[in-house]
Amino acid sequence: MTANKTLIYKKVPTGLPVPGEHLTVEDRPIDLEQAAPEGGLVVEIIYASFDPYLRGKMRDPTIKSYSPAFELDGPIVSGSVSKVIKTDSPDFKEDDLIVAYIPVAEYARISKEALATVQKINNPHNLELGLFLGPLGMPGLTAWSGLHRIGQPQKGETIFISSAAGAVGQVVGQIAKREGLTVIGSVGSDEKLEYIIKELGFDAGFNYKKESPKDALPRLAPEGIDIYFENVGGDHLEAALANFKVGGRMPVCGMIDIYNTPYAQQKGTKNLTQLIAKQITMQGFLVGNPKFGPAYYKEHQENMQKWLVEGSVKAKLHVTEGIDNAAEGFVDLLVGRNFGKAILKIRYNRVGYNINGSTTGRYTGDYADIPYLGGNTAGPAVSEVWKADDLTWNQTFIAANESNWAALAADGFMGLAFSSIIDGGANTVVETLMAEGHLDAAKFGIYYGPEANDTNGQPGEGVLTIGASRESKYVEGDLTTIPITRVDGTYDVWRSTILGIGGTRTVNGTAVRTTTDFDFGRVVFDTGAGSVSFPDEQNLKVYESIGMNYTAILAGEHIPLCSEFNSSWSVSFNLGDYRDPQVVTLRGDQLRRPGFAYRDDACWPPFEGGNAAGFTLIGTPFLRNLYTVWDYGVDATETDISRFNPQLSFGALKSKLN
Repeated sequence: MTANKTLIYKKVPTGLPVPGEHLTVEDRPIDLEQAAPEGGLVVEIIYASFDPYLRGKMRDPTIKSYSPAFELDGPIVSGSVSKVIKTDSPDFKEDDLIVAYIPVAEYARISKEALATVQKINNPHNLELGLFLGPLGMPGLTAWSGLHRIGQPQKGETIFISSAAGAVGQVVGQIAKREGLTVIGSVGSDEKLEYIIKELGFDAGFNYKKESPKDALPRLAPEGIDIYFENVGGDHLEAALANFKVGGRMPVCGMIDIYNTPYAQQKGTKNLTQLIAKQITMQGFLVGNPKFGPAYYKEHQENMQKWLVEGSVKAKLHVTEGIDNAAEGFVDLLVGRNFGKAILKIRYNRVGYNINGSTTGRYTGDYADIPYLGGNTAGPAVSEVWKADDLTWNQTFIAANESNWAALAADGFMGLAFSSIIDGGANTVVETLMAEGHLDAAKFGIYYGPEANDTNGQPGEGVLTIGASRESKYVEGDLTTIPITRVDGTYDVWRSTILGIGGTRTVNGTAVRTTTDFDFGRVVFDTGAGSVSFPDEQNLKVYESIGMNYTAILAGEHIPLCSEFNSSWSVSFNLGDYRDPQVVTLRGDQLRRPGFAYRDDACWPPFEGGNAAGFTLIGTPFLRNLYTVWDYGVDATETDISRFNPQLSFGALKSKLN
């Protein structure tokens, strides 16, 4: 069985859902060795969609609605962008990218019956995949169909849009501008207000937290509005009704203002008689209705893809990174902390480059598609000017828009490994600098800093030095050095031999050591991987050696407390040549990472299992606790990779850094 983290609906909320109480992330294992369902698929999920309507499904199942309630202790089901990894359907092949309504999880099985709602992604322009859950997905189609079928916009009219910076609102506004309307939007911050006016081209707008809709609308539309695209309800609806012209139209997409308010506390709309007096058409709709989404799908896709490529329509995505943060990401949407279409990036893609925000970047015309150990990354090659300190150089790299390498030993390769893994005419940073003669030594050194959390794009506490490393500054004592065997199948990677793992723990005052042999297994060192993982059999034994039960942790029967992560136990990695093995040791307190199970007093399990290819992966837990020197073993200007003689060194951090 393979671990499969899943967003689970645990309890019916009466107001705003609370992560850890109403929503949790739990492991719901899946057998990836099992064949696909008869006529169906097995998929790996890349992105999942967060949408307000999901809150309405978190209710007592006896309360009837247009969409069935979620089952307690079952998964939250939402739209996703996924990759087919197994198929028994003649209509889908492996590696197809699809949009499907499936559990918010790492993997899912899709039955033959459920394939009726699954759509293949047609992406001829290599657009960011997250867009297929936003302007190219359900929100975009909702905007398109609701505006045209109910709103029936005419050039010269005025439209008011609530939640204008949201997934639907930003699309409605840009379509309306293209069709010659005056566009007014309501948003919840000054930053969002600046965005819809300066970036999206809205004619006017207001921050409803500073100015009420009843005051803002008469000021911004003194002659009234023709269309109100309703996403909020409450005081926005009342203000729109008061300011409608005769014959106004109101597509009702949602009313997020009341989604988290208990029924008894909801306030009614006071001026509904305006519907009669002004002959206003107010119509709710669902995008799945054949008269809406299906009827407009083709024209929506063709036009929206073209406009996104040419840049005449823009889209902002609000991305929550990693399924462990799924509950918080969904609640952020409900309270308005999102800025743009809210999505969950399950398969973490570390490339955040956006060529549209650059004045110096250009596409080279090449396209990269790199498979490795069953995973892959793909995207266009980009040439861009890079700068570090006083040095400026041209770097060609892959602006990946697809990657499922988060579960494999390849996350960090493209930037800091060997050029043989690169496709599309791109190169690694180190080898580019070597070829241009910018380095004084063919090596780089890394210390990541002690914090395990993402810095959200801000500088962290660590350091990366390309060229002569700085071990004298960061290392206490001598370095431990192991030789690297680069070749690992098709590509060159930072690979060595792992001979075994020694776990030491104190029992009744006596140190007890247990060794787990790896029979000359292979270990891959990766600057981008966020974990240390072993093949399943060895992983269970390693946990036993430190007094923990990994099976119990996976089953939720044991929550490892941070107090268990102390210096009374340690793990020693026996690496390199058996004739001259080198040992690197990490203590339990060095592997402490709080936040497991949404508890400050619980820590994440120190190691993972289930590596499909049978190798050991060593990533950032080493780089947060040791200074590492990655030496190519050649002259600083060498460009022939066959001459590289790499070695990797580890050093204990000086106490002031530890």
